[in-house]
Amino acid sequence: MIEKNDHLKNAEALDILFRILHDIATKYYSEFEGVNKLIEKGKPFVAFDFAYIHILFRQLITLNCFGAIKEFTHWNSCLYSAIKDSPEFRQLNQDLPYDYNSRRIVIAKRYIYRLLPEKYKSADDKLPYASDKEILERMKSKNPHLETLLDKLGLKS
Repeated sequence: MIEKNDHLKNAEALDILFRILHDIATKYYSEFEGVNKLIEKGKPFVAFDFAYIHILFRQLITLNCFGAIKEFTHWNSCLYSAIKDSPEFRQLNQDLPYDYNSRRIVIAKRYIYRLLPEKYKSADDKLPYASDKEILERMKSKNPHLETLLDKLGLKS
């Protein structure tokens, strides 16, 4: 019985983390968005850098949700690698624009959404920082006839 409760506790903890990340990623500004902007240049923002996630993660340690901690830490490492290796992030670090931190947040939000488990995504999600390709893919997922139309018009999708 204890194992079952621990499993439920870990599953619920992960669910809360991913739901907050969904909110961060799908809103132009979120009450969960407070981010540690002291991360040195050249390093991407990841889930742990958002204040609510950091605080919640510390609470999970206190609650001994070690299964959730291990799984979320692995997910966050995958997020770090995906952002670090992305063309957007490499370009950002070459350009070093005046709004560097704002752009790092945009890239983080974009990749957080991409890597969220599918059960936290919806075709109705509004992605304020989506690329044109992502918008087109979402439109095609909502309307399968769009692919046929694009092919008939000779447009690449």
